[in-house]
Amino acid sequence: QRRVRLLKVAGVVAGALAVAALAYQAFRPARMTVGPPAVASAQPSVFVLPIRIRTGYSSYDSPANEIRNRVTDALIDSLGLVDGVRVGPRKSGWVSEDEAQLMKRVRQDFGMSHVLTGRLVETNGQWELTVDFGRSDGSKPLWTEHAAGTSNDLPRMEMAVVERVSGTLGVAIS
Repeated sequence: QRRVRLLKVAGVVAGALAVAALAYQAFRPARMTVGPPAVASAQPSVFVLPIRIRTGYSSYDSPANEIRNRVTDALIDSLGLVDGVRVGPRKSGWVSEDEAQLMKRVRQDFGMSHVLTGRLVETNGQWELTVDFGRSDGSKPLWTEHAAGTSNDLPRMEMAVVERVSGTLGVAIS
């Protein structure tokens, strides 16, 4: 009689575990995946590669590097606020890598449709920002934007780039 009871309890426990496993399979959250989406998103996406500097500064802590980092961050943050645009993560360590190779990684690893690259040149306190915007497939840029001014003019230059990107992608800045 004791053995029959143990078998019944074991059967009930096994049945409860089977029901729990089926419920888990039915209601579990989707698995997180790394890499580009399995299906291309209709939402436009932009990856901002770290802005390159063309100056005589060699120190990582130079004013030019600080400004380059600020411009890169400002473009990422501003584009991230535009409704309907997905923006890739900041990858400051990529600044020393080949841009052509990075464009391949942007498309393959992140599934981004567009890429923004830029160069910043400082000459006697004047900054020139040149930005290329194009598809992440490595084809020639859709457009290039040039702007120049002092460091106080950089926010205006950044906003001009964001407006042009949103116009190219057909999304409105709200």
